[in-house]
Amino acid sequence: IDPVLVKLRAEFGKSFAGLHFKDEPPEKDISPLAEMNRCVKDDPRLTGMKVFINLFPLHANAGSYAGTEHAGAMSPTEYGVDCVEASIRQPERAAQMVARYSAFARRVSDEVRPDYLAFDIYPFTPSFRKCPTAKDLLMSENMSIISNLARSRGQTPVAYLQNVQSAHPSLGQDPFEYANFHDLRW
Repeated sequence: IDPVLVKLRAEFGKSFAGLHFKDEPPEKDISPLAEMNRCVKDDPRLTGMKVFINLFPLHANAGSYAGTEHAGAMSPTEYGVDCVEASIRQPERAAQMVARYSAFARRVSDEVRPDYLAFDIYPFTPSFRKCPTAKDLLMSENMSIISNLARSRGQTPVAYLQNVQSAHPSLGQDPFEYANFHDLRW
């Protein structure tokens, strides 16, 4: 355990509530994160310290799972959504994406055993505005997976929905937009 953590906990008590271990960890980090959690939970100087893990979103590509420089998101066609027809044209692809993510999230939940299990998704982009079928599929499935896993294991589910605008939208391939009232009401 890093002595700085012990010092912070001693100085700030319960207001130093917990640790965010890793943002969007790949599969290879699950075992080391589980060991880190055991160390924190076994140290009496850190009693009550909460552990937080934030997973990548449902439509993460193979590079995200592997933790490579090719990490990113799949396109709607890769997970079976036809944006022009506004439908899931290949449900088996969507089911494969959901099954892979569910297995990954289950491993994190069961092996790392965080107190807070989260995911983030950035649904307010031009590409999702043009393809609400993809946005609705991803948001509903991702929320369902994380919520059901966390609640069934005594963990707290968290969803980060982006509400920021890209500083220089013209420079981005799919820039973030501010969400309006109707977006947030979804």
